Amino acid sequence: MSVKANLKAFLLPLAKKNGRVVSLVNTTKQLLKTATDTGDEENEIEALEWKHNALRHTYISARVAESGDVPRVADEAGNSPQIIRTNYLKRIRPAAAAEWFAIQPEPKAGN
Repeated sequence: MSVKANLKAFLLPLAKKNGRVVSLVNTTKQLLKTATDTGDEENEIEALEWKHNALRHTYISARVAESGDVPRVADEAGNSPQIIRTNYLKRIRPAAAAEWFAIQPEPKAGN
């Protein structure tokens, strides 16, 4: 499987000849901080709850919904079909998967 078009749209502006694409040491820690920062006590807005490996779980569920092929997705994800079914898979509709894979970065001003 090749890289999804929307992932490519997010990554291409970050492309470099060498080195890391993302300079964060601990991506999970940064995602947790970002989720926490969505809260606003003064306006009684609760922060988002970020679950460990949320993006991986969502990707796997959406990919299964899109392809209908658990063994293929398991191979792509480096897991067994059993682990995909027991640890990752949440049933979502193919239309929701298509919507998720269609998310694009916001265009930069002047583009």
